[in-house]
Amino acid sequence: SVGPFPQGAFGYGIQVQGSVGDPRQTVESVKKLGMNWIKQQVRWEHIEPTQGTLHWEVVDGIINDANDAGIRVMLSVVTTPAWARAASGGGTHGPPDNYEAFGLFLGQMVDRYRGKVHAIEVWNEQNLDREWQSPGGLVAADYIRLLQIAHREIKARDPSIIVISGALSP
Repeated sequence: SVGPFPQGAFGYGIQVQGSVGDPRQTVESVKKLGMNWIKQQVRWEHIEPTQGTLHWEVVDGIINDANDAGIRVMLSVVTTPAWARAASGGGTHGPPDNYEAFGLFLGQMVDRYRGKVHAIEVWNEQNLDREWQSPGGLVAADYIRLLQIAHREIKARDPSIIVISGALSP
């Protein structure tokens, strides 16, 4: 038997683009709407355009401001820097050649935002060929392998983070 959902655990949220404009204004708007969760997309290609050079300032503001306001944060992590897709023909809309590189990136992200990220969605619309450009095509087992590596790396660093399978497109 499943017990009742813990009081205060359920919430309402909205997707934001808090990396554009003033993140404080975005957070204020979310509070006015009565929401207590935000979903912010994180494009790996923007954070690490050159291997080993990370530009967290792209999302620092929205993550920090949301937490300061008591709003929970879900990050939706998508795209791959071209350097990590060299064998796949470059481009950014698809998985990396080495899935462990994605896991490493997620681990670095969790370490940076420890206690400030409450959920991570691993990819988005991975059932569309424009979002999952891969030499092997759309193969569910490939995404599951990426999800397993992501789950392992996230939970190893912060077991409290909810790991969410990427949303499918209808």
